[in-house]
Amino acid sequence: MLKFAVFLAVIVGIGIGIGWLATRNPSTTSAPPPAPASDDNALNSGSAAKPAGAAGPGQSAAKSGQPAAKPADSGLMLVNWEDQIGDILATDGDPSNKCANLLELFPKLPEDGQVEAAHHLSNLASDDNYAPLAKILTDPTTSSNVDDVLLMDVMNRPGSLKLPVLLEVARTPNHPEAQDALSKLGLLLDADLGTDWYKWQAKIDDYLTNNPD
Repeated sequence: MLKFAVFLAVIVGIGIGIGWLATRNPSTTSAPPPAPASDDNALNSGSAAKPAGAAGPGQSAAKSGQPAAKPADSGLMLVNWEDQIGDILATDGDPSNKCANLLELFPKLPEDGQVEAAHHLSNLASDDNYAPLAKILTDPTTSSNVDDVLLMDVMNRPGSLKLPVLLEVARTPNHPEAQDALSKLGLLLDADLGTDWYKWQAKIDDYLTNNPD
């Protein structure tokens, strides 16, 4: 019995020792790190993969490596405009046809070309066909150098043509020649009516009634 009791005590002691060691060194099992997403998972995720070189939101094509789109009017301006104008002037025919061809060419010309064309248009356009030139002159985006040529020309036109054109230029918002046109009106009509366009129109009507062309 004594041996059995000693044996039992040894067994119990070993069990206690094992339990104590287990509490001192608990085994920690950590979850394995998640596997990297496969290509299929990446394609099926919330955002689709961008093709190589594609521009993201707010990124220009130049930054993304793609060539930038050319403006719609790229190549519009002529580089051989002197020859183009010369060919038109050298052709035989009615001046009105030359004028029409120059007007068709006009938007494609650089500023220097437009100035030269304006000189020729001033000589070719008759009073009856002056409306296209008036449209160019009253356009606030027309170059000031072109305006200077056309203003000089319109001053040599009949009063029934030049006075309405000068009034239109004077009252066009942001027109660079508005003040000059207003000064010319004042000299021609011997009046100073400020920006009261109704009074200017009445003054023009009265002048043309008493001074017909």
